[in-house]
Amino acid sequence: MTFEIFICVPLIILFFLFGILFLHGKGDFFLAGWNTMSEKKRAKYNKKALFKFTGLMCFALAAVLMLMLLGIHLYTERNNSILLTISTVLLFVIPITSALYVNIGKRFRAEGEKND
Repeated sequence: MTFEIFICVPLIILFFLFGILFLHGKGDFFLAGWNTMSEKKRAKYNKKALFKFTGLMCFALAAVLMLMLLGIHLYTERNNSILLTISTVLLFVIPITSALYVNIGKRFRAEGEKND
């Protein structure tokens, strides 16, 4: 159990801090591709909405990691793996669905922007 704590707790703290950073509209250099985009392309996106969504996803991943830590504890103590299984599935589903949500449609386009 100690090894899992040394892995999960720093990741939980890291995702929580990134969530706070993104919710305040900071940390654009942490978003992949954002800092390599031209200013013209960046202007096409609603930065505030995109960063808010990214911050919320960081909080969701921190919560899933907490569930996973609890699931590991329950598995080692009571041989009950249901929470561990659910949290593992969520750890893969949340990033995939959030990436699809961001990239499909025009949800995070700036006002008036309709084309690529």
